[in-house]
Amino acid sequence: MDEKDLFDAIDGTTTETHDPDHAHDKRIAPLTAREMEVLEHLTQGDTDKEIAYDLSPKISTVRSLTQRIFRKLKVNNRTQAALWAEKHRLFRDPE
Repeated sequence: MDEKDLFDAIDGTTTETHDPDHAHDKRIAPLTAREMEVLEHLTQGDTDKEIAYDLSPKISTVRSLTQRIFRKLKVNNRTQAALWAEKHRLFRDPE
């Protein structure tokens, strides 16, 4: 499966935003601020240990947050979560 196929697969099961104002779309649940922080680290390829060091929770908390993100975005792994975030432009570089 290439990146386009993955985007197409994800697109069929998610909304275009994480915004709670769009929570009426039942396909994904909105992410908390903390989950967004973890997701941003996932998009950067950080490990659980690196995320825990930067955000200060325990590694087990990072793992729990990561699993909640996967469930909410309806993805199976870090790569799919990162691609979802990229596609939906959640973490844009400052211009």
